Amino acid sequence: MKFAYLFLLLNYFVAVSQNNVNIISEEQRISIRVNGSPVNKTPQAIVTIGAVKFDTLNLNIEIENLGNFNQTIYLLNKKEKTKHVEFNYLVNTNKKTLNYLGSYELDNLINFTIPPKPAEDTSYKYSNNILERFCEIKNDKPEYFNNKPNGPCLKPMPDTYTGYAVVLISKAQTPDQKYNILENVFRNNCVTVKQTRFMLDFISFEVERLKLLKSAYPSIVDKNNLEQLSSSFKFDASKNELSMFLKENKNKKETVYEKCAVASNPAEVDQFVGLLGVCSNDGERTLLFNKQYNDFCVTTETATKILNTFIHDREKLDCSKLLYFKCVDKQNYRQVGGVFSYKESESELFGFIEKQEK
Repeated sequence: MKFAYLFLLLNYFVAVSQNNVNIISEEQRISIRVNGSPVNKTPQAIVTIGAVKFDTLNLNIEIENLGNFNQTIYLLNKKEKTKHVEFNYLVNTNKKTLNYLGSYELDNLINFTIPPKPAEDTSYKYSNNILERFCEIKNDKPEYFNNKPNGPCLKPMPDTYTGYAVVLISKAQTPDQKYNILENVFRNNCVTVKQTRFMLDFISFEVERLKLLKSAYPSIVDKNNLEQLSSSFKFDASKNELSMFLKENKNKKETVYEKCAVASNPAEVDQFVGLLGVCSNDGERTLLFNKQYNDFCVTTETATKILNTFIHDREKLDCSKLLYFKCVDKQNYRQVGGVFSYKESESELFGFIEKQEK
């Protein structure tokens, strides 16, 4: 038993001395060979090279339908060797090069106990990091920067931001998490039709994809290319609904996120509050909230009513950040801080508001 424990411990320390590498392609799928050996036979958008023991990798990257290129990468931090770190690179298909996206320490908690079924989530998590001005990772949760201008979107976000979005999506455990990530990306950044089509592919169900596209509409800079979005859908019903939506919004200047100048009917909001109130726990409330909150424009007062249906500060805080974008009197939004049980939660919301006001 003692030797088995020592063997397990040795394996653990060998494992944590290794690194991971994610190669992400935002356009064409890719296949990769490392030092001549194939990593993936089927082309993928994200290729993970795991358990890397060396600090130098010679890569051959095959871009589907566009040929291949060679590049050497070095898994170092300020020229020093690293252990248990994940490195992320974005493929530039035009120049056939790799762009460095950043590196993150992997979760190094040791746990020798056998988890009960269903198996314990062993996916790696982020530490606190800032991905340029795209978003900030705090306690394993992304907090997005508002990069949209006061007026209409004229300039799209950098391609590296698309890469950052893919990095976050690759960590998502559920379809709802993927949807929430992309909704935040579209809300806070201007995008092209090409970027939109690429990110929509990460959503499996067409009804959710269509709903997300409608929310992304105000962020799209090249609306002359909107017809290309139909290729993101297979079913005629989805394509017809998309066509009707684009036709209805062709001459509208107001956008989905910016149109909250007038609050929704209080009776409709109260009905939403009632539905949240009958949920048995905050997990169920969060799922319902995420699916329906975007249908409402709220005042500070009605936002407070919605948030008070939640029990825990964690869920109240997450939802309060989303409701901020739907509030018609943002100048008063700090008043919702009274819903929290802890000053730390209130302070984090105030910091979030200050970031959006810059």
